[in-house]
Amino acid sequence: MEAKPLMPTRKELEAAWRDDLVAAIVAAGGFSAVAQQLNFRTRRRPVGYWDDQSCLDFELEGFVAASWTEHVDTDHTSYFYNSVR
Repeated sequence: MEAKPLMPTRKELEAAWRDDLVAAIVAAGGFSAVAQQLNFRTRRRPVGYWDDQSCLDFELEGFVAASWTEHVDTDHTSYFYNSVR
């Protein structure tokens, strides 16, 4: 399954000198509304997202999983350490 395209942010559009697009998006209901209409992903989570325990668990699992770092001892053996745990 192909991933949805990511909606550009206001900051990204303004940096690309596309104030015309920012104005059109705001007039059409805002970035979240336009992204939803275009079937784009947004960086913002929907209202109530963080109140759902399964969503919170999913985000925390991803954060912990991304926190592993590889260390190499003086004898060149490597091990992984997670400072979050």
